[in-house]
Amino acid sequence: MTNDYWTTFWQTHARTSAMADPQTQVLRTLKQKPIQEAEWHSTLSYIISQLDLSPEHDTLDLCGGNGLVASEIAAHCHQVTVVDISPELLQAASKRRNNIDILTADMRTVEFPTAHFDRIVCYAALQYLTLAETTNLFENLHRWLKPGGVLFVGDIPDVDRQWNFFNTTERRQAYFKNLKAGRPIVGTWFDSSWLSHLASSVGFSSQECLPQPDDHIYSWFRFDFRCVK
Repeated sequence: MTNDYWTTFWQTHARTSAMADPQTQVLRTLKQKPIQEAEWHSTLSYIISQLDLSPEHDTLDLCGGNGLVASEIAAHCHQVTVVDISPELLQAASKRRNNIDILTADMRTVEFPTAHFDRIVCYAALQYLTLAETTNLFENLHRWLKPGGVLFVGDIPDVDRQWNFFNTTERRQAYFKNLKAGRPIVGTWFDSSWLSHLASSVGFSSQECLPQPDDHIYSWFRFDFRCVK
């Protein structure tokens, strides 16, 4: 995370938003309003379908925050390990289901045994890494997955649609001002072909860039990514 800006950002946000709506706690908002329940249930159903879960699966939810994704995953598999840098957010995650384990750690440095998980999900978090950190993470993700395991990385900012987001003079000025100050709005924007080549290079047998369904609140500037080991 560039100069640890995002580490500090999320640790501070988690402490100051403890009493906020759960979606606001993880900044899943549009025009400063939390995602609607119907939209969120649609998003969860889509994530579950991409993971292709079974009751015996052990799953890693990387940067899982307050467990809004993990709680749904946990209903479909054996165990979910939720990793996040914020202990405040993880406290909420631990209370959602009894088959959720939590671990306070940085996704850049956390370690797990080889071939430890059947499924891994990383939703709305890749943007907080540099390209170099993403490369290292994908090497780890491949190592942590069992053969045949599925990786789903969701809600990735699409560099080809970056200016769909920064779509006014004011937004573009704010983008460059914050970039210069080391406070990048949104974070890293990814090229889908770059991710595909990375996944292939670290050993995934298949990889697919997925357009988000239209009812996802950020579908106009984000995409998803699915790999199989």
